Amino acid sequence: MKSKLQYAFPLASLLTLLAGQQICADEPAPAKVETVVGGLDHPMALAVQPGTGMVFVSESGAGRICRLTPDSAVEVVGGFPTAALGSGEQRLTLGPLGIAFADRNLLAVGTTAETAGTSPVRVYELPPSGPKIAAEKPKYAVALGQGDGKKATAIGNLFALALDLPGKMVAGSFDSRHPDRGWLGRLDVSQERAGTLTPVIATGTEQPRAVAISPRGEWVTVEMSTADQFGRSLLKFYHPETKKELLRLDTGLHDVSGLAYSPRTGWLYVTAAGQQDSAESGVFRLDRDLIKGKPGVKPVRIAKLDRPTALAFAPNGILYVAQLGKADSDKKQSGSVVRLIGRM
Repeated sequence: MKSKLQYAFPLASLLTLLAGQQICADEPAPAKVETVVGGLDHPMALAVQPGTGMVFVSESGAGRICRLTPDSAVEVVGGFPTAALGSGEQRLTLGPLGIAFADRNLLAVGTTAETAGTSPVRVYELPPSGPKIAAEKPKYAVALGQGDGKKATAIGNLFALALDLPGKMVAGSFDSRHPDRGWLGRLDVSQERAGTLTPVIATGTEQPRAVAISPRGEWVTVEMSTADQFGRSLLKFYHPETKKELLRLDTGLHDVSGLAYSPRTGWLYVTAAGQQDSAESGVFRLDRDLIKGKPGVKPVRIAKLDRPTALAFAPNGILYVAQLGKADSDKKQSGSVVRLIGRM
Protein backbone atom coordinates (compact mmCIF):
# COMPACT_ATOMS: atom_id res chain seq x y z
CA MET A 1 0.00 0.00 0.00
CA LYS A 2 1.42 3.39 -1.01
CA SER A 3 2.05 6.03 1.60
CA LYS A 4 0.26 9.30 1.05
CA LEU A 5 3.64 11.03 1.20
CA GLN A 6 4.62 9.27 -2.01
CA TYR A 7 2.26 11.38 -4.07
CA ALA A 8 1.42 14.43 -1.95
CA PHE A 9 3.15 17.72 -2.66
CA PRO A 10 4.40 19.47 0.52
CA LEU A 11 1.72 21.71 2.02
CA ALA A 12 4.04 24.72 2.07
CA SER A 13 4.79 24.17 -1.61
CA LEU A 14 1.11 24.08 -2.52
CA LEU A 15 0.46 27.29 -0.62
CA THR A 16 3.07 29.13 -2.69
CA LEU A 17 0.47 29.01 -5.46
CA LEU A 18 -1.48 31.62 -3.50
CA ALA A 19 -0.38 35.22 -3.02
CA GLY A 20 1.89 35.48 0.04
CA GLN A 21 1.18 37.76 2.97
CA GLN A 22 4.71 39.07 2.85
CA ILE A 23 3.98 40.35 -0.66
CA CYS A 24 0.35 41.38 -0.27
CA ALA A 25 0.25 42.69 3.29
CA ASP A 26 -1.50 45.87 2.17
CA GLU A 27 -4.96 45.94 0.68
CA PRO A 28 -4.63 46.38 -3.09
CA ALA A 29 -5.82 49.48 -4.87
CA PRO A 30 -9.14 48.73 -6.58
CA ALA A 31 -8.68 47.56 -10.14
CA LYS A 32 -9.88 49.86 -12.88
CA VAL A 33 -13.04 48.40 -14.45
CA GLU A 34 -13.82 49.05 -18.13
CA THR A 35 -16.83 47.65 -19.99
CA VAL A 36 -15.89 45.74 -23.14
CA VAL A 37 -19.39 44.82 -24.26
CA GLY A 38 -22.84 45.01 -22.64
CA GLY A 39 -26.33 43.80 -23.47
CA LEU A 40 -25.41 40.11 -23.09
CA ASP A 41 -27.90 37.40 -22.16
CA HIS A 42 -26.44 35.44 -19.24
CA PRO A 43 -22.72 35.23 -20.13
CA MET A 44 -21.41 32.16 -18.28
CA ALA A 45 -17.81 31.48 -19.39
CA LEU A 46 -14.75 33.06 -21.01
CA ALA A 47 -11.83 31.63 -22.94
CA VAL A 48 -8.74 33.23 -24.50
CA GLN A 49 -7.61 31.83 -27.86
CA PRO A 50 -3.98 30.64 -27.89
CA GLY A 51 -1.78 32.51 -30.33
CA THR A 52 -4.23 35.34 -30.98
CA GLY A 53 -5.22 36.47 -27.49
CA MET A 54 -8.82 36.96 -28.68
CA VAL A 55 -11.47 36.57 -25.98
CA PHE A 56 -14.53 34.37 -26.47
CA VAL A 57 -17.66 34.37 -24.32
CA SER A 58 -20.39 31.79 -23.82
CA GLU A 59 -23.55 33.91 -24.07
CA SER A 60 -25.55 31.12 -22.55
CA GLY A 61 -29.04 32.64 -22.47
CA ALA A 62 -28.81 33.45 -26.17
CA GLY A 63 -27.58 29.96 -27.03
CA ARG A 64 -24.37 31.09 -28.71
CA ILE A 65 -20.59 31.57 -28.48
CA CYS A 66 -19.21 34.99 -29.41
CA ARG A 67 -15.81 36.50 -30.13
CA LEU A 68 -15.24 39.89 -28.53
CA THR A 69 -14.16 42.83 -30.65
CA PRO A 70 -13.28 46.27 -29.20
CA ASP A 71 -16.96 47.24 -29.04
CA SER A 72 -19.17 44.23 -29.80
CA ALA A 73 -19.71 40.49 -29.51
CA VAL A 74 -19.60 38.64 -32.84
CA GLU A 75 -21.39 35.29 -33.00
CA VAL A 76 -19.16 32.40 -34.10
CA VAL A 77 -21.27 29.39 -33.04
CA GLY A 78 -25.04 29.77 -32.75
CA GLY A 79 -28.22 27.83 -32.23
CA PHE A 80 -27.50 25.95 -29.00
CA PRO A 81 -30.63 24.65 -27.28
CA THR A 82 -31.47 26.24 -23.93
CA ALA A 83 -33.14 24.93 -20.79
CA ALA A 84 -34.31 26.35 -17.47
CA LEU A 85 -31.99 25.54 -14.56
CA GLY A 86 -32.46 26.18 -10.86
CA SER A 87 -35.54 27.42 -9.05
CA GLY A 88 -37.05 30.61 -7.69
CA GLU A 89 -34.82 33.69 -8.01
CA GLN A 90 -31.95 31.38 -9.02
CA ARG A 91 -33.84 30.02 -12.05
CA LEU A 92 -31.95 30.79 -15.27
CA THR A 93 -32.46 29.83 -18.90
CA LEU A 94 -29.08 28.62 -20.15
CA GLY A 95 -27.51 26.98 -23.19
CA PRO A 96 -23.74 26.56 -23.70
CA LEU A 97 -21.82 26.61 -20.41
CA GLY A 98 -18.06 26.17 -19.93
CA ILE A 99 -15.69 26.81 -22.84
CA ALA A 100 -11.96 26.15 -23.27
CA PHE A 101 -9.55 25.87 -26.18
CA ALA A 102 -8.01 22.45 -26.82
CA ASP A 103 -5.58 24.13 -29.22
CA ARG A 104 -5.55 27.30 -31.30
CA ASN A 105 -8.62 26.42 -33.38
CA LEU A 106 -10.45 23.73 -31.38
CA LEU A 107 -12.99 25.08 -28.88
CA ALA A 108 -14.64 22.68 -26.42
CA VAL A 109 -18.11 23.65 -25.19
CA GLY A 110 -19.90 22.16 -22.18
CA THR A 111 -23.69 21.70 -22.12
CA THR A 112 -26.48 21.47 -19.57
CA ALA A 113 -27.79 18.10 -18.43
CA GLU A 114 -31.12 18.92 -20.07
CA THR A 115 -29.64 19.69 -23.49
CA ALA A 116 -26.68 17.29 -23.54
CA GLY A 117 -28.40 14.23 -24.89
CA THR A 118 -25.55 11.76 -25.29
CA SER A 119 -22.94 14.50 -25.89
CA PRO A 120 -22.14 16.62 -22.82
CA VAL A 121 -19.21 18.28 -24.63
CA ARG A 122 -19.03 19.47 -28.23
CA VAL A 123 -15.82 20.49 -30.00
CA TYR A 124 -15.82 23.09 -32.79
CA GLU A 125 -13.08 23.95 -35.26
CA LEU A 126 -13.09 27.73 -35.56
CA PRO A 127 -11.93 29.18 -38.88
CA PRO A 128 -10.00 32.49 -38.85
CA SER A 129 -13.00 34.12 -40.52
CA GLY A 130 -16.17 33.24 -42.38
CA PRO A 131 -19.79 32.45 -41.59
CA LYS A 132 -20.85 31.31 -38.14
CA ILE A 133 -21.00 27.61 -37.28
CA ALA A 134 -24.29 25.91 -36.45
CA ALA A 135 -24.29 24.42 -32.95
CA GLU A 136 -25.58 21.09 -34.30
CA LYS A 137 -22.52 20.72 -36.54
CA PRO A 138 -19.50 20.29 -34.25
CA LYS A 139 -16.28 18.71 -35.40
CA TYR A 140 -16.78 16.20 -32.57
CA ALA A 141 -19.69 15.35 -30.31
CA VAL A 142 -18.15 13.86 -27.18
CA ALA A 143 -19.96 11.03 -25.39
CA LEU A 144 -19.91 10.35 -21.65
CA GLY A 145 -17.77 7.32 -20.83
CA GLN A 146 -18.47 4.86 -18.04
CA GLY A 147 -16.98 5.56 -14.64
CA ASP A 148 -17.12 3.14 -11.75
CA GLY A 149 -20.84 3.64 -11.10
CA LYS A 150 -20.30 6.29 -8.42
CA LYS A 151 -18.70 8.78 -10.78
CA ALA A 152 -21.02 8.69 -13.79
CA THR A 153 -24.50 8.41 -12.37
CA ALA A 154 -25.55 11.74 -13.91
CA ILE A 155 -24.20 13.85 -16.75
CA GLY A 156 -24.67 17.11 -14.88
CA ASN A 157 -23.94 20.61 -16.14
CA LEU A 158 -20.49 21.11 -17.63
CA PHE A 159 -19.53 24.57 -16.34
CA ALA A 160 -15.89 23.61 -15.74
CA LEU A 161 -13.47 23.00 -18.61
CA ALA A 162 -9.70 23.54 -18.81
CA LEU A 163 -6.78 22.42 -20.97
CA ASP A 164 -4.35 20.31 -18.93
CA LEU A 165 -1.73 18.98 -21.35
CA PRO A 166 -1.67 19.11 -25.16
CA GLY A 167 -4.71 17.16 -26.31
CA LYS A 168 -5.91 16.50 -22.76
CA MET A 169 -8.64 18.45 -20.97
CA VAL A 170 -10.26 18.41 -17.53
CA ALA A 171 -14.02 18.80 -17.07
CA GLY A 172 -16.19 19.20 -13.98
CA SER A 173 -19.83 18.16 -13.54
CA PHE A 174 -22.16 20.23 -11.35
CA ASP A 175 -25.83 19.38 -10.90
CA SER A 176 -27.95 20.62 -8.00
CA ARG A 177 -30.66 18.11 -8.96
CA HIS A 178 -28.23 15.35 -7.95
CA PRO A 179 -26.51 16.98 -4.95
CA ASP A 180 -24.30 13.98 -4.17
CA ARG A 181 -22.94 13.26 -7.65
CA GLY A 182 -20.28 15.81 -8.47
CA TRP A 183 -17.27 14.60 -10.44
CA LEU A 184 -14.17 15.57 -12.40
CA GLY A 185 -13.44 13.91 -15.72
CA ARG A 186 -10.75 13.53 -18.36
CA LEU A 187 -11.29 14.33 -22.04
CA ASP A 188 -8.80 13.63 -24.84
CA VAL A 189 -9.11 16.04 -27.78
CA SER A 190 -6.94 16.44 -30.86
CA GLN A 191 -7.30 17.52 -34.49
CA GLU A 192 -7.69 13.88 -35.47
CA ARG A 193 -10.20 12.68 -32.91
CA ALA A 194 -11.96 13.24 -29.60
CA GLY A 195 -12.27 10.50 -27.04
CA THR A 196 -15.04 10.07 -24.49
CA LEU A 197 -15.44 12.19 -21.38
CA THR A 198 -14.49 9.79 -18.59
CA PRO A 199 -15.24 10.59 -14.92
CA VAL A 200 -12.12 9.91 -12.81
CA ILE A 201 -12.74 11.68 -9.46
CA ALA A 202 -15.98 11.50 -7.51
CA THR A 203 -16.43 14.74 -5.54
CA GLY A 204 -19.89 13.91 -4.17
CA THR A 205 -21.69 16.78 -2.47
CA GLU A 206 -18.81 19.17 -3.22
CA GLN A 207 -19.47 19.86 -6.87
CA PRO A 208 -16.94 21.41 -9.31
CA ARG A 209 -17.99 24.81 -10.58
CA ALA A 210 -14.67 25.84 -12.17
CA VAL A 211 -11.31 24.26 -12.85
CA ALA A 212 -7.82 25.55 -13.65
CA ILE A 213 -4.33 24.11 -13.95
CA SER A 214 -1.79 25.49 -11.48
CA PRO A 215 1.59 26.79 -12.70
CA ARG A 216 3.07 23.52 -11.43
CA GLY A 217 0.43 21.30 -13.02
CA GLU A 218 -2.02 20.41 -10.24
CA TRP A 219 -5.73 20.34 -11.01
CA VAL A 220 -7.26 23.21 -9.05
CA THR A 221 -11.02 23.48 -8.56
CA VAL A 222 -13.58 25.51 -6.72
CA GLU A 223 -16.27 23.16 -5.52
CA MET A 224 -19.62 24.32 -4.18
CA SER A 225 -21.21 22.52 -1.26
CA THR A 226 -24.67 21.14 -1.99
CA ALA A 227 -25.07 19.66 1.48
CA ASP A 228 -24.69 21.74 4.66
CA GLN A 229 -24.01 25.46 4.13
CA PHE A 230 -25.28 25.32 0.55
CA GLY A 231 -23.19 27.41 -1.81
CA ARG A 232 -20.10 27.55 0.43
CA SER A 233 -17.11 27.25 -1.89
CA LEU A 234 -13.99 25.18 -1.29
CA LEU A 235 -10.64 25.50 -3.06
CA LYS A 236 -9.11 22.09 -3.81
CA PHE A 237 -5.86 20.81 -5.30
CA TYR A 238 -5.61 17.37 -6.95
CA HIS A 239 -2.57 15.39 -8.05
CA PRO A 240 -2.60 15.32 -11.89
CA GLU A 241 -1.55 11.66 -12.11
CA THR A 242 -2.92 9.87 -9.05
CA LYS A 243 -6.07 12.09 -8.94
CA LYS A 244 -5.75 12.20 -5.15
CA GLU A 245 -6.91 15.27 -3.22
CA LEU A 246 -3.82 17.10 -1.92
CA LEU A 247 -5.33 20.07 -0.14
CA ARG A 248 -8.69 21.69 0.56
CA LEU A 249 -9.23 25.22 1.85
CA ASP A 250 -12.42 27.10 2.68
CA THR A 251 -12.48 30.25 0.54
CA GLY A 252 -14.81 32.05 2.94
CA LEU A 253 -16.94 32.92 -0.10
CA HIS A 254 -20.21 31.67 -1.57
CA ASP A 255 -21.10 30.81 -5.16
CA VAL A 256 -17.57 30.97 -6.53
CA SER A 257 -17.89 30.21 -10.23
CA GLY A 258 -14.56 31.09 -11.82
CA LEU A 259 -10.84 30.93 -11.09
CA ALA A 260 -7.68 31.82 -12.99
CA TYR A 261 -3.97 32.28 -12.38
CA SER A 262 -2.35 35.56 -13.37
CA PRO A 263 0.31 35.05 -16.08
CA ARG A 264 2.29 37.93 -14.56
CA THR A 265 2.34 37.16 -10.84
CA GLY A 266 1.05 33.57 -10.61
CA TRP A 267 -1.53 34.71 -8.05
CA LEU A 268 -4.92 33.04 -7.99
CA TYR A 269 -8.15 34.98 -8.56
CA VAL A 270 -11.80 33.95 -8.27
CA THR A 271 -15.25 35.36 -9.00
CA ALA A 272 -17.96 35.10 -6.35
CA ALA A 273 -21.62 36.00 -6.71
CA GLY A 274 -22.33 35.90 -2.97
CA GLN A 275 -25.60 34.87 -1.38
CA GLN A 276 -28.73 36.97 -0.96
CA ASP A 277 -26.97 40.34 -1.09
CA SER A 278 -23.99 41.60 -3.05
CA ALA A 279 -21.74 42.25 -0.04
CA GLU A 280 -19.30 39.60 -1.21
CA SER A 281 -19.99 39.79 -4.94
CA GLY A 282 -16.94 40.55 -7.05
CA VAL A 283 -13.45 39.49 -8.07
CA PHE A 284 -11.12 38.34 -5.30
CA ARG A 285 -7.44 37.53 -4.99
CA LEU A 286 -6.86 34.56 -2.69
CA ASP A 287 -4.01 35.23 -0.24
CA ARG A 288 -2.54 32.53 1.94
CA ASP A 289 -3.20 33.11 5.61
CA LEU A 290 -3.28 31.46 9.01
CA ILE A 291 -6.75 30.75 10.39
CA LYS A 292 -6.79 29.53 13.99
CA GLY A 293 -3.18 28.49 13.54
CA LYS A 294 -3.86 26.43 10.43
CA PRO A 295 -3.13 27.19 6.75
CA GLY A 296 -6.02 28.94 5.04
CA VAL A 297 -6.92 31.61 2.53
CA LYS A 298 -7.92 35.23 2.85
CA PRO A 299 -10.12 36.56 0.02
CA VAL A 300 -9.18 40.14 -0.91
CA ARG A 301 -11.68 41.88 -3.18
CA ILE A 302 -10.13 43.86 -6.02
CA ALA A 303 -13.37 44.78 -7.82
CA LYS A 304 -17.05 44.81 -6.86
CA LEU A 305 -19.23 43.46 -9.67
CA ASP A 306 -22.82 42.29 -10.10
CA ARG A 307 -23.04 38.49 -10.04
CA PRO A 308 -19.79 37.69 -11.87
CA THR A 309 -19.69 34.23 -13.42
CA ALA A 310 -16.25 33.72 -14.98
CA LEU A 311 -12.84 35.25 -15.53
CA ALA A 312 -9.87 34.77 -17.85
CA PHE A 313 -6.48 36.43 -18.19
CA ALA A 314 -5.17 37.62 -21.54
CA PRO A 315 -1.45 37.02 -22.19
CA ASN A 316 -0.73 40.72 -21.44
CA GLY A 317 -2.12 40.31 -17.90
CA ILE A 318 -5.44 42.09 -18.44
CA LEU A 319 -8.22 40.26 -16.63
CA TYR A 320 -11.58 39.79 -18.38
CA VAL A 321 -14.68 39.07 -16.30
CA ALA A 322 -18.23 38.08 -17.28
CA GLN A 323 -21.12 39.21 -15.10
CA LEU A 324 -24.88 38.67 -15.15
CA GLY A 325 -25.77 42.14 -13.86
CA LYS A 326 -28.15 43.10 -11.08
CA ALA A 327 -30.58 40.39 -9.97
CA ASP A 328 -33.51 42.81 -9.89
CA SER A 329 -32.88 44.15 -13.40
CA ASP A 330 -35.96 44.04 -15.63
CA LYS A 331 -33.73 43.59 -18.66
CA LYS A 332 -33.14 40.07 -19.90
CA GLN A 333 -29.85 41.14 -21.50
CA SER A 334 -28.25 42.85 -18.52
CA GLY A 335 -25.01 40.87 -18.69
CA SER A 336 -21.64 42.19 -19.78
CA VAL A 337 -17.93 41.49 -20.10
CA VAL A 338 -15.56 43.91 -18.43
CA ARG A 339 -11.78 44.14 -18.22
CA LEU A 340 -9.84 44.82 -15.02
CA ILE A 341 -6.62 46.77 -15.21
CA GLY A 342 -4.19 47.01 -12.32
CA ARG A 343 -1.39 45.18 -10.54
CA MET A 344 -2.55 41.57 -10.76
